[in-house]
Amino acid sequence: EPGSGTRMTMRIPVTVAIQSVMLVRAGGQVFAVPTRNIQEICSVTPASLTQEPTQAFYTLRNNPLPVYPLNHLLQVETANVPALTGDDRLELLILHHDVHCIALAVDAVLEKQEVFVRDIHPDLRAIPAVGGVSLLGNGNVVVILDPENLCTLASQKPHNVLASFSTGTGTSHA
Repeated sequence: EPGSGTRMTMRIPVTVAIQSVMLVRAGGQVFAVPTRNIQEICSVTPASLTQEPTQAFYTLRNNPLPVYPLNHLLQVETANVPALTGDDRLELLILHHDVHCIALAVDAVLEKQEVFVRDIHPDLRAIPAVGGVSLLGNGNVVVILDPENLCTLASQKPHNVLASFSTGTGTSHA
């Protein structure tokens, strides 16, 4: 019958944006990386990395890319990192922004999702590499990383990626 039943009205703010992200785990925490900036995802052995005194590199189609552990860039505490063996794999996100291209080492690549991007509080905008936040279907809040700021952080922090995975102990940078 007309006029009976339930009526629902959804009001969505104009500033709400939906973004495709790849969820990854680094340092025991889940982060979201915009898929538009992920060139590809590689699972590699430690032996496939070239270690120079202050920086590791992964060669992708004859292009050496600097490798950065995401947890170190973001200064996320990692506890009890197991030593890598020759059979272990590193998950690398090949990330590009403008002319920059880097490889981010993460603990695990979880899944691709479409998320609502929510603005962050102005006080939190000063945190390097944070581009926004979202609420996942399971109720957890996830930080959406800003690829431009990640590349800037990476350029300022050369790091021995193999040492960070082979010590067997955690490192706290917070």
